[in-house]
Amino acid sequence: MPRRYLKNPTILVDPGMRRIRIYKCVLHALGNPTHILLIIDPYKRAIKIRRSEQSDPRAYHLARTLHDNNRSPEIFSKSLLRSLYMMNERWDKNQSYRINGKASADGSEVTFNFEDYTLFLGEQEWQS
Repeated sequence: MPRRYLKNPTILVDPGMRRIRIYKCVLHALGNPTHILLIIDPYKRAIKIRRSEQSDPRAYHLARTLHDNNRSPEIFSKSLLRSLYMMNERWDKNQSYRINGKASADGSEVTFNFEDYTLFLGEQEWQS
């Protein structure tokens, strides 16, 4: 991953692998939580990732091994990807996109606006 992404919270939406990769810089911005919430706002065309607790049944558990090695967590969900692509009519369902996020001042959530994306073409990337 190019060094410029290490400083900015970033996710990758990858329909070919049916996944959303949450880069480690997102977790660092949230204080390295063990559980997160994924919140989709279709009206604002954004996705939020929030710190969460184990007691929240909606929380996604991040495996401890992710914190112990250098792997970024991935969420595999065909229906989630379908929802994301439906919210952004400019996206091509055969392409992957990186979305830059903005962390809240208190570090409790990172918001990813679908207007701030980069078409991911492996080594080459194009700004929206």
